[in-house]
Amino acid sequence: MIDLFTPGPTVALSTGPASTRVALGAAGGTVRVLNPNAALVFVRFGDETVAASVADMPVAQGAVEVFDPGPATHAAAVTASGDARLYLTSGRGA
Repeated sequence: MIDLFTPGPTVALSTGPASTRVALGAAGGTVRVLNPNAALVFVRFGDETVAASVADMPVAQGAVEVFDPGPATHAAAVTASGDARLYLTSGRGA
C-alpha cells in the first residue's frame, strides 16, 4: 500500500547566511519541504528557539523532501551563502 502525502497548511521561510525560523503550520505528522532555489539550504526542526547551521540536514536545489519532525513546532533554515525561500507543508503520510 502506498502512503500518500495528505497536505495541510503551508508556511514560507525566507533565509540566508543567518539562521531564521518559522512556526510549522500544524503539529504532528510530516512536513514536506520544497526548495525551489539555486541555493543549497540546511534545515533543522525543533521548538521556538531552534536555529539551523550548515551542519544540519541539506535540502538540495530544486528538491522536495518529506520529514517526520517528531514533536517539533518550528523549523529553521540557513544557507552557506545567498538568499532562499523554502515552503514547508504540514500533513500526513509520505
